[in-house]
Amino acid sequence: ATPAELISDIKQGFYVTDLIGSGVNGVTGDLNRFAGVLEDAQLYARDPGQFERTSAALAKAQKELDAAEEEWLRLELLREEIGG
Repeated sequence: ATPAELISDIKQGFYVTDLIGSGVNGVTGDLNRFAGVLEDAQLYARDPGQFERTSAALAKAQKELDAAEEEWLRLELLREEIGG
């Protein structure tokens, strides 16, 4: 089904575009924070556990950012297709 077909049966409502991508800022903040922690060249030697936790959190945040960007792109394409 096309985007227009998906929403064709909706009788009343509005299409919100101002919040598209709003989750990205929080995720990029996490990425910066985790990267800042990992910049410490002595972290692994001093606290391997923290290094592993922070590395895992960084990888998770990157996946979340990738997903948020993909969703934003999908919604932007949908908006363009329905003429917004």
